[in-house]
Amino acid sequence: MADQIDEAQGISDRHLDAALRNHADRSQPVGRRMCANLDCGDPISDYCRLHGAQLCLAGQGDEENRAKQLSTWSRF
Repeated sequence: MADQIDEAQGISDRHLDAALRNHADRSQPVGRRMCANLDCGDPISDYCRLHGAQLCLAGQGDEENRAKQLSTWSRF
């Protein structure tokens, strides 16, 4: 029984080490530099890019408002 537990712990440790190395290797944000809305074209902050943002803050707010309005109409 201990062998299976030791093996599982070893696998878990290897996965954790790989995840930590992958995280440390991320030196540049991964998202878009400019807003995906072609009418906008505003830059996206590094913090938002790090989390994979596709829209600028104003564009994201507009998209959320649009989604709220559409969800209201879909209830009828």
